[in-house]
Amino acid sequence: MSPDKKSRFLLILSLAALQISFFSYKTEASDDSAVRMFYFYSRDCMDCREIKENLIPDLNKKYDFRLEVRYLEINEPENYKLQSELEKKYHLLKNPPPAIFIGNNALDGEREIKEKLEGLIEYYLAAGGCDWPEAAIQKTADGRAPYLEKFRDLRIPVIIGAGLLDGLNPCAFSTIIFLVSYLTLIGRKNRDILFVGSVFTFAVFITYFFIGLGLFEFIRILKIFPVLSKAVSLSIGALAALLGVLSLYDYYKIRKGRLNEIVLQLPAVLKNKIHSAIRGESRMRNFVLGSFIMGSLVALLEFPCTGQVYLPIIFVLRNMSEFRPLAVSYLMLYNLMFILPLILVFFLAYEGASTQRLIELMRANAGKVNIFTAILFFSLAAILII
Repeated sequence: MSPDKKSRFLLILSLAALQISFFSYKTEASDDSAVRMFYFYSRDCMDCREIKENLIPDLNKKYDFRLEVRYLEINEPENYKLQSELEKKYHLLKNPPPAIFIGNNALDGEREIKEKLEGLIEYYLAAGGCDWPEAAIQKTADGRAPYLEKFRDLRIPVIIGAGLLDGLNPCAFSTIIFLVSYLTLIGRKNRDILFVGSVFTFAVFITYFFIGLGLFEFIRILKIFPVLSKAVSLSIGALAALLGVLSLYDYYKIRKGRLNEIVLQLPAVLKNKIHSAIRGESRMRNFVLGSFIMGSLVALLEFPCTGQVYLPIIFVLRNMSEFRPLAVSYLMLYNLMFILPLILVFFLAYEGASTQRLIELMRANAGKVNIFTAILFFSLAAILII
């Protein structure tokens, strides 16, 4: 090889080596300066789909390897836990999903993400990039993780109070008293009453829980249609406000001693059907089957009245539907509280309390129940409308 050719070959080889070296440096530097973010979404959320399928792909095309996204589906318990831990470090989110954590910032809801995400990407790229958000994984003194603490503190008192008030309202309580008095009338002993009451209560719990679960799933599906979902939510909120006013009106009637004139009670047609169901199933030879059928029928027939509290509560719970197991736990807690007055009445009947005594107990406390129910309705209306 001639000296000229040899020199030319060495020059080309050196340039190639320099180019490879430069490319490697550039890639390494780019990797170090990448912007990395967490994107929390729900598969039931239309806004989430818009961000995931349109906005983020466009940003990926624009910034290429300088933008890295980790997609986290909020229905997965570990992902929900991670978001809760990040909220502990950044701030509580008001409108998730969708939500993005990037650098030292948290973007909450579709509007904020569309308005601010690209600007933050530019900012962190200019600053040399940012790593994955760090989760402040700290447990409370008793060993619970932050997301469990949030679950415990956020809505539990409201759920407990609403369930108890629903179980104490005239619709449910008058049915319980009729059942106890009828069992006494046909000669059932205290032990029988307690046994029938246990199966009856279990049937009411199961039936009422599954009614709530079905409504909850329907509302989750409804969230895919934001305009319709908002319209229904506002309608239920307005209904809750109206029921609050009617509860105050019933309180006025009760104070005047006119308990029979209250508005929020079972219509006569449903009362008669419930009484017929109780008479029919109470005479069945098979105590277990009869009591269970009776409890299920009563729960279904009572729902148009008792559902006045249940339905707004379920609409409030839809805000937790990103993490379904949590919302279902709330439903179970609500229904446990709903049957607590049932358990108490059957226990008092077992201990020998007369039907007249139970009626007096109901009348003595009906006004208080209506006041607290009115407060609950107005609170639920505010949550759903505002």
